[in-house]
Amino acid sequence: MSISSIQCYGYEKEIKDEKSSEEVFVANKIDKMPEYPGGIPALSAFLSENIKYPKSAMEAGIYGCVYISFVVEKNGKISDVQVDRSVHSSLDEEAARVVKMMPKWTPGIQNGKPVRVRFTLPVNFKLNNR
Repeated sequence: MSISSIQCYGYEKEIKDEKSSEEVFVANKIDKMPEYPGGIPALSAFLSENIKYPKSAMEAGIYGCVYISFVVEKNGKISDVQVDRSVHSSLDEEAARVVKMMPKWTPGIQNGKPVRVRFTLPVNFKLNNR
């Protein structure tokens, strides 16, 4: 069993947050993307250390890539965690649980000011025999 991840994708269009009137920016529309503290290697390590492959999914041979989206707020906190592409409820829930645990990020910057940015993160659940 192994858990890997990392490549961050933004949506192709700007999104209005339903809970707020503030604009949420996306990868291709921003001056500087938000960053996980320590960069991609640290994010990968965080996911590997904290994700626990659900026993029921492992026993059933369930594996695949769950796509989780979230907003990095102006203060770096993570909010609005959603499963964008599901594999199985147990894998989806585990990926979302760990994303919600992430420490504050360095916020994204647009026109010299911190802005809210939607991020999509693939979390790949693999079994050793697959």
